[in-house]
Amino acid sequence: MHPRAVLVGIDIGTTNWKVVAYDENGTQLARFRRPVIVHEEPGGRACYDPEEVWGFVVEGLQEVARQLGPERARRVAGMAVTSMGEAGVLVDEAGRPLYPAIAWFDPRTEPQGRFWRQRVDPYRVYEVTGFPPQYIASINKMMWIRQHRPELFARARRWLCMADYVAFRLSGEQAMDFSLACRTMAFDIRRRTWSNYLLSLAGIDPSLLPPAVPSGTALGRLRREVAAITGLPESAVVAAGGQDHWCGALASGIVAPGDALDSVGTAEAIIVVLDRPVFSRELFESGFAVGCHVVPDRYYAVGALQAAGGTVEWLRATLGEQEEAAARQADEDTDGVYRRLMALAEQAPPGSRGLLFLPHLRGAVVPPDGSSKGAWVGLRPYHRRAEMVRAAVEGLAHEFARIVRRLGELTDTPARRVAAIGGGARNDLWLQLKADISGLPLEVPAIEEATTLGAALLGGVAAGIWSDPIEAARHVQRVSRTVTPRPEMTQRYRPYHELYEQLYPTLAGLHARLEGLATD
Repeated sequence: MHPRAVLVGIDIGTTNWKVVAYDENGTQLARFRRPVIVHEEPGGRACYDPEEVWGFVVEGLQEVARQLGPERARRVAGMAVTSMGEAGVLVDEAGRPLYPAIAWFDPRTEPQGRFWRQRVDPYRVYEVTGFPPQYIASINKMMWIRQHRPELFARARRWLCMADYVAFRLSGEQAMDFSLACRTMAFDIRRRTWSNYLLSLAGIDPSLLPPAVPSGTALGRLRREVAAITGLPESAVVAAGGQDHWCGALASGIVAPGDALDSVGTAEAIIVVLDRPVFSRELFESGFAVGCHVVPDRYYAVGALQAAGGTVEWLRATLGEQEEAAARQADEDTDGVYRRLMALAEQAPPGSRGLLFLPHLRGAVVPPDGSSKGAWVGLRPYHRRAEMVRAAVEGLAHEFARIVRRLGELTDTPARRVAAIGGGARNDLWLQLKADISGLPLEVPAIEEATTLGAALLGGVAAGIWSDPIEAARHVQRVSRTVTPRPEMTQRYRPYHELYEQLYPTLAGLHARLEGLATD
C-alpha cells in the first residue's frame, strides 16, 4: 500500500468534463469541471472538437496540480480516463485527429444503422457483440466518415474512443479497454477480441482498432511534455479506463452479480452485474445490451433511457419560466431552478390527478424504437404545471421500474441492491418516486463524482496500489443515505404503473405514423 499516493480521474462526459484528484481512500483533494463544448448542427447533429477536449484536459490537470500544491502533486501515482461510449476520433499515422468526434446521440449515422438490418440478421450481431444493432455504435461513425469524407478516412490509422484518445495524448500509447470496446459493435465479448466477421461486413480493416485490454492495464508513464506543462510527475502511470457508467459502478461498489446501478445524467443507464454474458432472443428484442464490466470476469446487462436528465432539463426549459425568474431574483444557480421545479411538482398529488407521461423524448431503447415519442396522456382542463411536471417525473420513475424488472426477469438475476449516481441522485423527489414505484431501496454512495473516482481507482490498480479493481473499490465503499420505498405509496402507484406499462404498446403505431409528418 502507498498511503500517501494521489490518484487522478478524468471524465469526458456528455454534460460536463471533469478532472478530479483523490487520495487512496477516495477523499477528494482537488477538482476542475467545465460544461461540455458541443458543436451543434441542423437536424440534431452534434460533435466535439478533439483539440478542445485535449485543451480542457491540460487546463484541468494544471488546475488540479495547482490546487494540490507542489508537494502533493508530486505524489500523483496513477490516472485513468473515463468517457461516454460510442463517440470517438479517427487519427492519422502521427496521431493527429482527422475529423471531429461525432456525438454518441448524433442521428447522422441512422443510414449506417439500417445497413446492418439489411445485410445481416441483427440477432447475429447481438450474439457476437452483446450490442443490439443501433445507429449510435462507433462502427457506424467510422462508416459514415468513410462515405462522406473518404479522403480523410484514407489517412486514418486508428479509431480511438474519447477516453482512449485522451489516454493516448497523455501516455503516447493506443489501446481500448473492454468496456468501451463493447460500445463499438465490433467486439466479440466472448473471445474479448475484435470481430473479423463484423469488421469485414463493414469493410473496415481490423488494424484500425487498437489493442483491446482490461480496464486498469498500465499503458505507460505520463509523457515528458505533458508532465512539464501540467506540473505532474513523469512517473505517474496512465491506465486504460472505461466507459463512464461502469467506472461509476466500480466506485459505487457495484461489482457482484445482482448488484445494480442507476446512473443518471443526460441519459440514464440501468445496469445489473452478471457473472457471465447472457444472450437470448427476448433480451435482444427488448433492447438490452450485454457487455464487459471494468471489473475482471464480470459482465453486465443494461437498459437505457436516452432522455432522463434530458427530460428534467426540457421541463425546466419549457415549463420552468417562473422558477427561472424566481431563482434569478434570489441569485440562485441552475440547481436552485431545479429545486423550485421539483417543489412545484410536490404540490401535485401522487398520480398527478390521473395524468401519465411517456418519457421518450429521444425515442425508446427498451424496446428499441427511435420513432417513439414523449406524451402526456389523460390531460384535462384542471391539470396545471404542477401536475404536468410531477407526471413527467413519475413517468421517469415508472420507466426505471419497468426496465429494472425486465432486466431481472430476462437475465435470471434480479436486482438485490441498487446504487444511484449522477445528477439524478441529487433529485430527492425523483429518487423517492423510483423507490416507491419499483419497491426497491436506492443507495446513494457518499461520492461526489463516481465516474472520476472509478477512473482514479483504475489508475491506482495500474500503479500497483491495489491488486485488482475489486480490492480498490473496497477502500471507498460508503453509503451516504438509503431511500427506502414506502409500502403505502408502492400500493397506491400500482394501478398507475399497470397503466404505464400499456402506454408504449398503445402509442407505438401512432408515433410511427407521426414520424413521417414531423418537421424541424
